[in-house]
Amino acid sequence: MSIRISLFFLLSVVITASVSACNPAEPVPDPEPPYRLPNEHPDNSNPLKAEFFQERFVDLNGEPLCLDDLRGTPVVIMMFPVFRTEEGRTGLLGVEQLVRERGGQFQALVIPFDDPETVRSAITSEVEGLSFLFRADGSENHTLVKRYSDFFWDKDIIAVDFPLDPATMHQAAPFYWVVDRSGRIREKLIVYSIDEGVRPADLAQVMDALLGPVIVEPAEIDDSEESSG
Repeated sequence: MSIRISLFFLLSVVITASVSACNPAEPVPDPEPPYRLPNEHPDNSNPLKAEFFQERFVDLNGEPLCLDDLRGTPVVIMMFPVFRTEEGRTGLLGVEQLVRERGGQFQALVIPFDDPETVRSAITSEVEGLSFLFRADGSENHTLVKRYSDFFWDKDIIAVDFPLDPATMHQAAPFYWVVDRSGRIREKLIVYSIDEGVRPADLAQVMDALLGPVIVEPAEIDDSEESSG
């Protein structure tokens, strides 16, 4: 009996080793390194940056504003969301949630592709710290492309998806600039693809690096409920 068991055990080991040799275990991928916020971004050296940051805008209430007015405050600039697309709506909801979580730690500016009336009818409530901007001269926001396209996108990359008209990428998915208190761009979140866009979690990760992680306050305990228990 013991001989049969030993032979059966030996045969099992040989079969297992043979199967393992034919099907080697897949290597475990290395974990992604933690995100580090860049100290500098190439867009700061673009000659169109200063001009764009001095471009005159108005919000939905007609109040004038330019990006340079916000020095001293961290800013997220969300460029060209389209309210009619899923990418645009998802991005806007992500920025709105981040503004609420951060409680006024930064200013969020949205420069939409849509006209003011489309935006106005799509907003159900005002969100503190979130402003929708439109060109002060009355031109539609998409006319910014003609002047600032070389600042907005790397058209050599976009041309892979849009070989005939690279500038039309702005209709596919929004992109973001994260600007620090000094007015310098620290990060740009952009995905050069028509199939995906920047995730709200990506923006939240950058803001955690710039401002520190969100501190969740513990829920207050009602004394009356505690005593009644």
